[in-house]
Amino acid sequence: MRRQLRGLSEFIHAFGFIRMAPLPDLLHEPLAKGTACFTLAEKGRQYAVYLCRTGKTGRAGALDLVLNVPDGRYRASWLDPASGERTDVGVVTVTESRCRMRSPVFKEDLALALEGR
Repeated sequence: MRRQLRGLSEFIHAFGFIRMAPLPDLLHEPLAKGTACFTLAEKGRQYAVYLCRTGKTGRAGALDLVLNVPDGRYRASWLDPASGERTDVGVVTVTESRCRMRSPVFKEDLALALEGR
């Protein structure tokens, strides 16, 4: 549990989160049933997305996300809070204000960091 909290603390403190605010319309398309999404953003600069499974299916799987962000280049990385595993996606280029991403397979929670370059 402490490892999970430390990983999440490091995740959020990597942002200038004082300048961030909830952004409920960050997702362009709704997520599959059984998954909730919480977001913080400083529009055009930095985005934090937290996904959590709400159902009791116990199934692991990946999600396809479409995010409403301004065109540009962003560094993207995933954090699995349960394992502490980080996955660096690298730089993604956004066009037409849509960032399309496929998450890693996860069972419980997953966090995405998207930072403008």
